[in-house]
Amino acid sequence: MNAHHKPPRTWVAVAIGARVLIITVLATLLSFALGLFLGIVGVALANSAGLAHASMAAAYRNVAFPAAVIGMIAALIGMIIMEVREYRRPPLRMAR
Repeated sequence: MNAHHKPPRTWVAVAIGARVLIITVLATLLSFALGLFLGIVGVALANSAGLAHASMAAAYRNVAFPAAVIGMIAALIGMIIMEVREYRRPPLRMAR
């Protein structure tokens, strides 16, 4: 491949968008799973202490869903910033 050859801008945009979307979805799923785990632990502890009735809907609604939304927003913003920095960085020159 020619050293001066650059891929078309549309393909670069598609690749960046795909990477941002994939990592955002994975981070959202991970934060939902972690939030759900912590929510279930919290509901179980509250139930054992007699503070609240054990309702898994509360773990989903009050802990897991907000954690997933916060994780999604953080991952989306973070990935966009990282990809823009990577795109704007000048290419490295290889030593001969």
